[in-house]
Amino acid sequence: MVRSRSKKQHLIVFTVLLLLFTLLLLKNAWLSDDAYITFRTIDNFVDGFGLRYNIAERVQTYTHPLWMFLLTAFYLLTDEIYYTGIFLSVAVSLAAAMLILVSTSERKWGVLALVALASSKAYIDYSTSGLENPLSHLLFVVFIIHFLKSKPTTRSLLLLSVMTALAALNRLDTILVYLPAIIFFSWRVRGKKKFATLLLGFSPLVLWEIFSLFYYGFPFPNTAYAKLGTGVATGDLIAQGLYYLWQSFTTDPLTLTVIVLSLIVALYRRERHTLLIASGILLYLLYIIKIGGDFMSGRFLALPFLAAVLLLTRLPVGLGKKKIVLLLILLLALGLVSGERHLLSWRNYGSKPLDFIDEKGVSDERGFYFQATGLFSNNQIDRPDHHWVTDAMARRRGGKTVGIKDNLGFFGFYAGRQVHLFDLLGLADPLLARLPAMKPDQWRIGHFPRGLPEGYMETLKRERNLITDPDLAAYYDKLTLVTRGELLNSQRLKEIWNLNIGHYDHLKGAYKQAAGL
Repeated sequence: MVRSRSKKQHLIVFTVLLLLFTLLLLKNAWLSDDAYITFRTIDNFVDGFGLRYNIAERVQTYTHPLWMFLLTAFYLLTDEIYYTGIFLSVAVSLAAAMLILVSTSERKWGVLALVALASSKAYIDYSTSGLENPLSHLLFVVFIIHFLKSKPTTRSLLLLSVMTALAALNRLDTILVYLPAIIFFSWRVRGKKKFATLLLGFSPLVLWEIFSLFYYGFPFPNTAYAKLGTGVATGDLIAQGLYYLWQSFTTDPLTLTVIVLSLIVALYRRERHTLLIASGILLYLLYIIKIGGDFMSGRFLALPFLAAVLLLTRLPVGLGKKKIVLLLILLLALGLVSGERHLLSWRNYGSKPLDFIDEKGVSDERGFYFQATGLFSNNQIDRPDHHWVTDAMARRRGGKTVGIKDNLGFFGFYAGRQVHLFDLLGLADPLLARLPAMKPDQWRIGHFPRGLPEGYMETLKRERNLITDPDLAAYYDKLTLVTRGELLNSQRLKEIWNLNIGHYDHLKGAYKQAAGL
């Protein structure tokens, strides 16, 4: 009788917590402009134009293939993207929360975990947004559950390697969080079938990379080339990366505090599984610092924060009711530091969007876009309610055209596929992405503008090579064959190899010289 009553009480507590968590997700729900870059590709794909942003060329403008395919499946059913993107994100985030609650060894740890996640601005903000974070979170929760209880058998190795591959397919750089754990687990498994098992487990990622190389001509998203091959000094990027962590701490102190605490606890306890999870967190943090962080405040910290919470709430430490209450109060107190931007924010959040970008270019993206795309913003018209959408609809009525746009999301989706769009950051353009930034001392993280090569705009408008620099024109010919040529053209397959090994990089010499590199 007592046990039955206890189970009923816990069920009530869990139900109330999940309900509150759901309300918090819905209250803060929004979509980012970057999500609409993927949405345009999905729309083109569903209508038979291939996985392309601009239908004239094969360029991978999204960084999350698995999330893109999941969105596509639901878009096929709904033929609507705004509510589809938001409610799918909420559903996946809730699935992760429910798994955390039911998988913890002690129910009080599940409660603490959920309160911690709810109190993190970074985690809640990117549990929607239309980006891949919700699926990254769910995949990691599933991985940790199985990693902590699995014995070193080939069957367990297969399952864990599949989860790691899916996580990398969802966003490639998140594999760093998994790497120490999967390497150690692989080392512990004995038998001749180990390597065959690993290959089978990682086959989703391997198959995607083969497809990407064949279809797009390159193994990585176009945005990776645009943001990592900029020519900006490594020291400057590291300084920006450290600032990214500091900015997060000043606006959302709970997130980084919990991450750092988990690393300290892991080092102190020296328990194998704890150290492996902590190593993955640290590896990802070092990567964040090296690439300069991101312009979206907290986005890259949401996954390591989740890993830190899972690490801390799985410690075999006994806590009495008083300590549990104190911890809950502390979590909520830290969460309330960013309360006006998170727990306590409501319809008028983001009424002055420019206030949400700091002097270093790091922005509260939810604040910047909430009035345009927030599920419960002040605007009660069709979303997104943004002047970029208005401009796009005007461009759409103008018929087929080529244009430069700083922001490719809302504008690109609503301008229609007849408009060929690119930006000087190179996010959707294969040539600009492979050129260095023209002013490596003048940039915003995630935004590295290129100079427009003379004759390039006319090249796109007339669909023939009019680039005045003969070397760059020759490079573009090779690139065009890969991105616009027939897929099975034997010369195209040869040029894929040549471009990926840098065989033609010398043809960009004049441009680099003009850029001062």
